[in-house]
Amino acid sequence: MKAMFRVFLVVLLGLTLVSCSKFKTYNGEPVTKIEVHKAERKLYLLSGKMVLKSYAINLGGNPI
Repeated sequence: MKAMFRVFLVVLLGLTLVSCSKFKTYNGEPVTKIEVHKAERKLYLLSGKMVLKSYAINLGGNPI
């Protein structure tokens, strides 16, 4: 019974490690700047002047 439990834990640990984000790779343009536009509630990832990705953000209870 203990051996089966140990195998289960090892498999669970392996699956956890495989799903970690540190093992993912990014092959796109380099991110050179991060901008937050509070009035628009947007976060922008930039490479030079080109926007690579934008995200909607929340600013909490007192956003000013």
